[in-house]
Amino acid sequence: MTNKVTPTRWKPGQSGNPAGRPKGSGLNATMRERLDAVGPAALDAIVAASRRGDLGCSKWLAERMVPPLRPIDPMVIIELPEGASLQDQAEAIVRAVCAGQLAPMQGQSLLSALANIGRVIEITELERRIAALENGHGE
Repeated sequence: MTNKVTPTRWKPGQSGNPAGRPKGSGLNATMRERLDAVGPAALDAIVAASRRGDLGCSKWLAERMVPPLRPIDPMVIIELPEGASLQDQAEAIVRAVCAGQLAPMQGQSLLSALANIGRVIEITELERRIAALENGHGE
C-alpha cells in the first residue's frame, strides 16, 4: 500500500464554491412558484372538505388559524431574604423548588435572573475600580 497524496485544487479550509448556491435557485423556488399558483384553489378544497366533515382538513385549518397555547406557570410569590447576598437568595430559591413551592422552570428562571444581576454588579464594580485607577494616575 502506498501513501501517495493526490494534489487538490484547493488549500485545506478553502471552499470550492466560495459564493455558494445562489438564493432562490433549486427546488425551493420552484416549489414556491407552483404552490403560489395552486394555493388559493387548494385552500378552497381544504375548506370544502372540512365543511363536508373531513376531520383531517378541519385539524389542518384549526392548527393554522389558532396557534397552540403555551403552558404558563401560575404566578407564585416567594419570600426572599431582604438584603441578603445573591448566594443566600439563590439558596432560598432552591429550597422553595425542593419544597414544591416553585416549579423547577420557575426556579431556573429566577436563578438565571440572579445570575444576570450578579454579572451586572460585577461589571459595575469593575467600572468603578477602573475609574478609580484612571483618576489616581491622572493626578
